[in-house]
Amino acid sequence: MDGHEIIFNIKPTSGEVVEFWNPYSTKLSFNRIGRKINVLYNPANPRDALIAGGVNGAGCLAVMLFLIGVPFALSGVFALLKFFL
Repeated sequence: MDGHEIIFNIKPTSGEVVEFWNPYSTKLSFNRIGRKINVLYNPANPRDALIAGGVNGAGCLAVMLFLIGVPFALSGVFALLKFFL
């Protein structure tokens, strides 16, 4: 951990309190102390847990590639329209 991770405590159905940290958290986080969040965890190993519904690295990469690709796709469409019209 590099000091920016947020540590969470969850209490799965087993009743044992389990501590885990979110490897994708940063200084700019929407998870404030006391805020209720949804957590996905493996019942066989509750320490194997993730925050549900967040944007992970792959999601950010997909959005960035989409935003970069849109201008290229539009320029291709306009070039084809200009060529055929």
